[in-house]
Amino acid sequence: MVVVSIKNLMVIQLNLGIINVTTHYVDEKGDSLSPDTEIETDFHTKNQLTATTVSGYHVQNIKTTESLTNVNTDIKNGSVSVVAPTDGEVTFVYAKDQVTYTVTPVDKNGKPINCLTPSDPITADIGSNVNIPDYPGYTASPGQDLVVPNKANGTQIDIQVEYTPDTFVPNNGDDANPISEVLVHRTIQYKGAGVMTPADVVQDVIYKLMTDETTGVTSWTPQNVYSAVVSPNLAGYHVDQVTVPMVKPGVFVLKKGETPKNEAIVTVNYSKDTIVENNGDKTNSVSEVTVHRTIHYTGAGAKTPTNIVQDVIYKAVTDKTVGKTVWTPQGFYTAITSPHVAGYTADKETVLDVIPKAIIMSEGTQPADINVTVKYSADTLVPNNGNETNPVNEVTIHRVIHYIGAGISTPKDVIQNVIYKAMTNKTTGETAWTPQGSYAEVTSPTVTGYTAGSRYPSESDSFN
Repeated sequence: MVVVSIKNLMVIQLNLGIINVTTHYVDEKGDSLSPDTEIETDFHTKNQLTATTVSGYHVQNIKTTESLTNVNTDIKNGSVSVVAPTDGEVTFVYAKDQVTYTVTPVDKNGKPINCLTPSDPITADIGSNVNIPDYPGYTASPGQDLVVPNKANGTQIDIQVEYTPDTFVPNNGDDANPISEVLVHRTIQYKGAGVMTPADVVQDVIYKLMTDETTGVTSWTPQNVYSAVVSPNLAGYHVDQVTVPMVKPGVFVLKKGETPKNEAIVTVNYSKDTIVENNGDKTNSVSEVTVHRTIHYTGAGAKTPTNIVQDVIYKAVTDKTVGKTVWTPQGFYTAITSPHVAGYTADKETVLDVIPKAIIMSEGTQPADINVTVKYSADTLVPNNGNETNPVNEVTIHRVIHYIGAGISTPKDVIQNVIYKAMTNKTTGETAWTPQGSYAEVTSPTVTGYTAGSRYPSESDSFN
């Protein structure tokens, strides 16, 4: 052993020989669960120690003596690393594994007994006795291994416990006990909707009678359940119970001669909705709003059409009970054909008509305006340049002035020409032919003895 003093502030003990680290494995009471182990090390080596596996237990804590340094514990994986300047001890503390279980009553064939409800979850040590619930009219069968099984800590399981009915004798209507079964009613009574109030709903459950000859106690066992009932929807009313829930009746254990009573009446109350017409008064100033659909045109520069704004009026009715406003449209948005712009094509040929639907909104909010954008793109024009792909780039169109009626003196026809040049719109597949000149006015020749029009009219190609 070497003792080193540093400026009289602290003392470090270093064992330069063999150092022993002893490991203990104990339960929460300190009782040993496994023999101690010991390792030999030196003062500068980092030692990794792992807990031994103990069936039915898990590591809950790790303790080390103050002589050990650089301690790093990992309880989840049951390990610790230490450096031992001198002899020291490590103690792994174990706790009993626990599982959470529910008890499901079953018959001798292993099938669940429908009239008996499984127990609430129970957390217990493995190996402990199962907590057996009491069920009137039934007894847990003897000879069962009713011990919490050895499962991993935290496991959730179901434990089936066999039950046998007590010694019951059916009441068969003899003089001693003339009633063998009864009908028990559950009545659902509706109130508050005036003449619209629904009729009562009456549900029946049959109870059969069994008598325990041992104790003289009478047991009434239900043969069915009260099913859930949805409350009818009434316009202008709201209900305090949307659904009357399903009820699974229990067994009645009564004195001899007593019978089960009808269930308490279930009352479902209707209340009239508070509807307020929005009439523009100070309390509720907005009775109607105008919702705009604006069609925005873009992309054609100076040729871009002006926006079109369409209006639909919505009228409001507010339900103060639920705090909702119903906005009902009084018209619709008609279809709009996108304007033709020479040299441009619109991405929407027509903005379709829309028939709006009623909108349900929180009280105090209003429908929003609608925006539609129509985008124009410049057409792709290709000059017809007489190549092989498009061989015709221009054509000559003739106007023929044909003279008739003067016999051998009739003047010859006059032929006039105008050249048209072609441009093709690749977007639409259309070709535009543009005239490069005009047809000049022609004065009809003078023929002796004949009269004709003084000039050739533009709307005719012949005359007498």
